[in-house]
Amino acid sequence: MSVPHTTLILAAGGSSRRMGSDKLFEPLYGGLPTVAFALCAAQECACISDIVVSTRPESMLAFWDLAKALHITKLKSVVENGDTRQDSVFNAVEAA
Repeated sequence: MSVPHTTLILAAGGSSRRMGSDKLFEPLYGGLPTVAFALCAAQECACISDIVVSTRPESMLAFWDLAKALHITKLKSVVENGDTRQDSVFNAVEAA
């Protein structure tokens, strides 16, 4: 039985204004950033074949670096977020 090709879209373009810092990269359990747990879960999930992240321009390289450090091979694209969440998801869908 083959598993269908499924792309996970991670909308990670928020400003974290209320938090005061980028909450996605704040260390959590074991010193790993919060977003690492989502990436690792997606990497281990057999039904997910690709990951596309939509994020702020200043976070794009950080996602690639984190994926490399964690051996996340399913990360296929990191795209710039839009003005709204809808725009950000649209950008990710286009990249997928």
